[in-house]
Amino acid sequence: MNILNIEYLGHVYTAQYKVTKDDHLVVHLPNGEMRETALRGIRPQLSAKTHLVAYAMTQTRSRHRVQARTGHHRW
Repeated sequence: MNILNIEYLGHVYTAQYKVTKDDHLVVHLPNGEMRETALRGIRPQLSAKTHLVAYAMTQTRSRHRVQARTGHHRW
């Protein structure tokens, strides 16, 4: 299992990923979800990073929605 860390808007996100025998990438996201992609020549780390950035973006949008509703901001 490989580990990937990214920083997105001041938060660090970590995911684990592996490549299966049939050239599929399996990414384990921080919330326990798994995403799978057929690689077809794509570099595994780049594809895993794409999944992790998409996850980070959804987390950021979720935080902004809560802040907008409640007026509370965590600095």
